[in-house]
Amino acid sequence: MVDLWNLAKMEEAPDRPDHLALCINGALALTAAGEGDAAKELMLEGAAISGGKDKEMQVRVAALAMELGDEALAKEAFPKLAEDGPALLMRAQIAARLGDWDYLKGLDGSEVLETIPATERELVKALASSASIKKIAVDDPAGASSDLNDMIVQYKHSGRASVLLAQLADELALPEASSRAYGNALATITDASHIASRTMVADYANRLHDHAAVIKLMDGYVNENVDSKELFDLASAFAYEFPPRARAVEFFANLEDSVRNLRHYVMLEGIMHYHRGELGLAEDRFVKSRELSPVSYGPS
Repeated sequence: MVDLWNLAKMEEAPDRPDHLALCINGALALTAAGEGDAAKELMLEGAAISGGKDKEMQVRVAALAMELGDEALAKEAFPKLAEDGPALLMRAQIAARLGDWDYLKGLDGSEVLETIPATERELVKALASSASIKKIAVDDPAGASSDLNDMIVQYKHSGRASVLLAQLADELALPEASSRAYGNALATITDASHIASRTMVADYANRLHDHAAVIKLMDGYVNENVDSKELFDLASAFAYEFPPRARAVEFFANLEDSVRNLRHYVMLEGIMHYHRGELGLAEDRFVKSRELSPVSYGPS
């Protein structure tokens, strides 16, 4: 894809949509290969050639900034985005990442939110309303609590929105509201749920150290052949759940050797065996973890 883009940009009209699509696809391929810096350079080259006129290119630059965690690029991309559709979705995501609650509050109740892709619309609406509640809470905690309770009912069938509301309740020190929102989030996940919903609910469950929920949500839904945050969180849940389930032994045994022998997974397997009372097996894994080159615990 990169080679095709290099050829396309030498033509008379490199800013044609089909040419820019080659740039976008090349950058996506580089990102998937873990070459974030190269992807960023390529995407910015395409954005420059488009002269800022291609809306899709601006959305892609913003999305790449979010994926790379590049806040400087996200801030640069924000004002170049259109104010509707997928571009508005990216504006909302960037504002949330940067903590721009005034911008998000300004979106609350706006009809333009209806232009956001349907799969993300409810989440952004909940995000905008949450920003309003955060502002209300400064001067009227009781009013904010009442509004939050109404939202928890309104979004009870949306897993991701419910997690967002549980997090807001945590910020406002409203544990009962947080518990209700979390319960709603768990109840929304079925075999047919999108992986984005499943992962977001599982991530919040992990923060709560709800090991049983993490296992229920992610066991069988995460790639066990490649190290990732999701796999590490699942392995941690199997290791720390007490009493451990028989499936925990099978889980670690079935990991690819290239993953199972990473230090952080070796340590977690040792913890799992320790909780099973298999002290000899636990000691073997702990010794092996010390023999491995020191690395940070958890995937990068």
